[in-house]
Amino acid sequence: MLEVVKNSPAYWEFIRHLKNDEVARANSMSKHIIGPEEHRAYMSVHNDKYYICLEDRVPLGYVGRNAQDYISIAVISEARGKGVGKYMLYYFREQMRNQKLRAIVSLSNPASLKLFEACGFIKKYYIFEGDDND
Repeated sequence: MLEVVKNSPAYWEFIRHLKNDEVARANSMSKHIIGPEEHRAYMSVHNDKYYICLEDRVPLGYVGRNAQDYISIAVISEARGKGVGKYMLYYFREQMRNQKLRAIVSLSNPASLKLFEACGFIKKYYIFEGDDND
């Protein structure tokens, strides 16, 4: 059974490893590998903005608000496509029901586009950038 818990230092390394996952990095706005010290410094400020999804006490993913106040969500590879992201995003929306929520999702990430749309998010803007070399 899935449950979502508040983040704590016990999960910081889990989040860092998931953020550094090849697929997660490819779909992230930030592509660099996050080092332990950098992540500890970040989490010491933003810990309370994140939640962890567990199944039988094993972490499967996280959801929260990043430093730019956008939703950040990721699921371990073994649990992708099984409803974990949807479970976390619905939970997070309920927790933040009185706050404006927004996310930046790459057009090259159809799974996340589908997830946010399935959870009731609406596309409002398109962001245009130069080519990948910019």
